[in-house]
Amino acid sequence: MRRRVGDWLALFAVTLVPFLGPAWEVLLWPFEIGFVGSVFFGLAALLSMERGDWRGDITACLFLTLSAGFSDLGILFLVGGAIALALSPRERWLSRAYVAAVPVLLLGAW
Repeated sequence: MRRRVGDWLALFAVTLVPFLGPAWEVLLWPFEIGFVGSVFFGLAALLSMERGDWRGDITACLFLTLSAGFSDLGILFLVGGAIALALSPRERWLSRAYVAAVPVLLLGAW
């Protein structure tokens, strides 16, 4: 968070979770795990794609697969990942297409 919004806003965002009070259990309810899992792995995939190297691409592929596996919200992260790939230079996009294609194929097979 610090890299994106600065020190103070990152500190504010991080301190919200420990001080949720009785609402902390909302994050652990079974129906929330699907939502939280999809968002967590989807954001992790988008951050991994920013690295621009093959390790980041492989982890992004894994994270997109996990995001789509938690709930249907992961499909939106698949679309977002595909758009992020499409906006990259063409020669890089073709070599990185597997990052979005593998999770789509696995989701389609499932």
